[in-house]
Amino acid sequence: MPRESRKILNCNVFHVMVQGINKEYIFDTELLKKKYEKLMQDALKKYDVKDISHCIMDNHAHMILFTNEIEEMSNFMKSINISFSKYYNNVKNRVGVVFRNRYESEPILNRKYLFNCIAYVHNNPVKAKMVAKPSQYKYSSYNKFINGTVEDDILELIFGTKVNYLDTFIKMHKNDVEYDFIDFAEDVDYDKKIKELLNINIGEIIMDEKLLTKTVKSLIVENKVPINKVCEVFKLTRYKINKILKNDSV
Repeated sequence: MPRESRKILNCNVFHVMVQGINKEYIFDTELLKKKYEKLMQDALKKYDVKDISHCIMDNHAHMILFTNEIEEMSNFMKSINISFSKYYNNVKNRVGVVFRNRYESEPILNRKYLFNCIAYVHNNPVKAKMVAKPSQYKYSSYNKFINGTVEDDILELIFGTKVNYLDTFIKMHKNDVEYDFIDFAEDVDYDKKIKELLNINIGEIIMDEKLLTKTVKSLIVENKVPINKVCEVFKLTRYKINKILKNDSV
């Protein structure tokens, strides 16, 4: 049995999602998908971020990223999205916002959840009936695993070993799992959801550090509320949220 990575438990792995403004098809050509992938590869050389897996669809993209510092991931995503927005507007002869928002992200806190999330990302084109199996889709990281071109440290992060991982990788994509992730297929009213989940005034929560830690963890980890929405509601930075998620005392 592969060992579970301590770094995953310490909240250094995130499922990241971007989507076109008004759900526009901002990646609907090979040219645009290739450009976004190229920008990702270039940014990986500049920032302390690793691409565990990704899939670029027609109007959105999924990434599973590892980072030692949350700000590095923020800078990584900012670099990609700003560059792509300029390119897209130039190609389409348009002006204005390209992405729906900066990005959505949620932490991945254990190996089972990581397995499910990787399978979910790679199976997106199958779910959308664009291909019959994930290996047929060119704009994801699936075939890098199949072909053995994934970096050793990423394999060790996921599977606990860089050898004999392929059987596990194939099996986890065939399992009929119920994915419990934020998905752009449906728009959730998170303000309403947070209000329903909290039975105490937000001001009182902010004043009590232990209660704040417990509440933030509950919203993000158990109830899958996006980090950016929790930041907005509690007026916290992503850095502060990341420190809370790493806090094992609650």
